[in-house]
Amino acid sequence: MPIKPSMATRMPLRSASDATRFTSTTPHASSKQPPVSAATSKAPSAASRLSGNGPKKGGETPEERVRRLRAAHEAARKAQVSGFDKAVGGGRRFFDVAHRVTIAGLLGFTALAGLISVYSVYDMVTYNRKRREDFTEAQKLMDADSLSAARIAFINGTATEDQIQLVEDANAQARETGVKLPPLLAPAPPTGASIALGAAAPAASRTEEPSPGE
Repeated sequence: MPIKPSMATRMPLRSASDATRFTSTTPHASSKQPPVSAATSKAPSAASRLSGNGPKKGGETPEERVRRLRAAHEAARKAQVSGFDKAVGGGRRFFDVAHRVTIAGLLGFTALAGLISVYSVYDMVTYNRKRREDFTEAQKLMDADSLSAARIAFINGTATEDQIQLVEDANAQARETGVKLPPLLAPAPPTGASIALGAAAPAASRTEEPSPGE
């Protein structure tokens, strides 16, 4: 629909502020570089002064330059360290080594103490078992001796009631099991004379036998 001349004349004219109301006026990057003044181009930059530290050596690679700057930095840092700081650093290293040695010693001592404890428990159990066996054997010997004494007293007629009861119980147990009680008097060991007589008796019997021709 074409606009009538009367309607165009009715629209108010906009000012410059109204026309640029929604246009960004903040600074933004531009493709054009600002012009460099002569004073700025002649003055050396701070980065070149700091990184150079003197005249640049010809034929220096970036790695060599980094090593040189690092060595210069270390030398400057060591020059600023006082004697007290060096003593503190040495003491720190000494105590660090002492701490590690102490920890290793404690761990070794703990392991050794554990081994000794295990061996002590094993030795104690073995010793108690042996002592129990010895006590049982001694108790059996004491019972046998008391039975022998009770039998002798029973034969002599001087046994007490406990000894009589002990002998009767032993006899009853022997009848049930079919095992005879040991003799009260053990046979005497053979002496030298009895051995000689026993050896001479067969020889004498052989000499007294008549020969078949007689």
